[in-house]
Amino acid sequence: GRNNGAKGDIPAPRSGHSGTVFGSQLFIFGGYNIQLNEYFNDLHVLDIRKLTLPPPPPQFFPFLGR
Repeated sequence: GRNNGAKGDIPAPRSGHSGTVFGSQLFIFGGYNIQLNEYFNDLHVLDIRKLTLPPPPPQFFPFLGR
């Protein structure tokens, strides 16, 4: 994978994910990793200004599949 200087809890490479920008944060949800043959049901938040990805908060619960 390619990392342009971001630090923190870097998510695994993926495709088919959703991304939304709100303020200075980029929210990345779900996706698929062809090398691992794995679907993701996770949420990552990139602080665009600081280029940091903090781990999900302890109270975070995975989303239910559709």
